[in-house]
Amino acid sequence: MKLDQPTFAVLIDADGDSLKSIAPILTDISRRGRILVRRIYGDFTSPQLANWRDMLAAHAIQPVQQYASSTGRSTSDSALIIDAMDLLHTRRFNGFCLVSGNSDFTRLATRLREDGLMVFGFGRKQAPGTFISACDRFVHVEDLIVSPLDVAAANGPLHDALPLPVATHQRVAEPARAYSPAASTATPPQTCQEALVRAVLLATAANGWAPITAIGQQFKALGRTVRDSGYATLTEALKADSKLEMKVNGSARYFRIKD
Repeated sequence: MKLDQPTFAVLIDADGDSLKSIAPILTDISRRGRILVRRIYGDFTSPQLANWRDMLAAHAIQPVQQYASSTGRSTSDSALIIDAMDLLHTRRFNGFCLVSGNSDFTRLATRLREDGLMVFGFGRKQAPGTFISACDRFVHVEDLIVSPLDVAAANGPLHDALPLPVATHQRVAEPARAYSPAASTATPPQTCQEALVRAVLLATAANGWAPITAIGQQFKALGRTVRDSGYATLTEALKADSKLEMKVNGSARYFRIKD
């Protein structure tokens, strides 16, 4: 794996996630870049989290024990937020992945984006809209947990995904909110090349590939045009970036960051 891939910190709220969603979440994130930090927060002495031990060892996730301060409450949320800010100031990461459906992390997601970092949220479909809107992209974990029929379909021919809507909360072709500059206070990419790579990251589907139509939507949402790249077409600009690879299926074009 190349060291110039985007780097991520994955912070998991154990109280808001289930065992069976961890593996597909980590797989999805790994397709977007390198995971440098994997931490999960909760009171692992409680019966509700007793089954986590084997799963954490299998995926090299560091548990951060936080005892409940009173019945029904724990200090996990505060510990996760403090760790996130400490990691932010190391300047080692291109983005954070927050695995939770808790609205208490809304301000954290906003603060990370204010520093120019990408924020991916992972949670259930009933996650509060405030937290979903605070993330650059939010993925429903139910859609990552596939059935055998889904796997068979995924191994069939690829089809070009529908364009991702810009500045809306409608979900098309993938359970993720499109990036919207109107809803974001994050620092924009400094160069056109950085914008291209970020557009690919934000347009990446669950199969690890980003369709050219979705990349174009995200590139435009970042305030860039094909003319800015110096190339006649978006495809030419993407092919010229050595960090990206292309896959062709009929007339459809897909890109991803090289392993």
